[in-house]
Amino acid sequence: MAIITGKTCLQLGLPGRDFPPNGGGGGGAITATGQMPESEVGYYIAPGTGGHGRARADGLLAVTQAFACRVGVFGYDATRHDKFLIMVAARPVLDALDLLLPSIALQMETAARSAARAYGREVRSALPGMPDGRQRRALKVPYFRDYLRGFGQGVAEIIRGIRAEFITDHGADVVSILAEQAYSREFPDMAELRKERVSHTDGFLAGQDAGRAADLGDEYLAQHDLVFALL
Repeated sequence: MAIITGKTCLQLGLPGRDFPPNGGGGGGAITATGQMPESEVGYYIAPGTGGHGRARADGLLAVTQAFACRVGVFGYDATRHDKFLIMVAARPVLDALDLLLPSIALQMETAARSAARAYGREVRSALPGMPDGRQRRALKVPYFRDYLRGFGQGVAEIIRGIRAEFITDHGADVVSILAEQAYSREFPDMAELRKERVSHTDGFLAGQDAGRAADLGDEYLAQHDLVFALL
């Protein structure tokens, strides 16, 4: 995966341990007929509202990383500007993400806001001598942001599990083909990504648990490109 800010593209590698040996990786897939779908470009906008754009992007990056996809983000910074996820993958992957990302983003935001409100009440109860709302917000914001990141990681775990089970059950002839050539052609100026570190472990773990229970609808979406590979 990659992050792009301004004229600079910051690359984030896809860890091999996240993917089954014969499927998952980045880029495209070889079908049973021997045809590899061409890599195409899709996008998704993560809102920067409240200055939480990077955390939202991080959560969704984890989801895209579970697929055969390379992804970049324009504007990966601490501003309130929207973050634009630019995805390079075969069309079946992009089709699945087109449907999954909006649903996951909504669930992630709703769950994080609810959890942050509950955490705020805990802070108010534990620290009655802190009447200043700004001080309480300084404690709630890291919780909220790392909950978003954890939620995306939890969803990604479920998707990887679904994909691994499909490959085991069906013996799909799916190969990890990184979209490096297409990616370099689209974004030739790349540098190493430095993601924000998790600062609120409790928030991250709570989000991760919630993400593991996220509604993915029909599990077919997590398998769509693998099913296509069998055609």
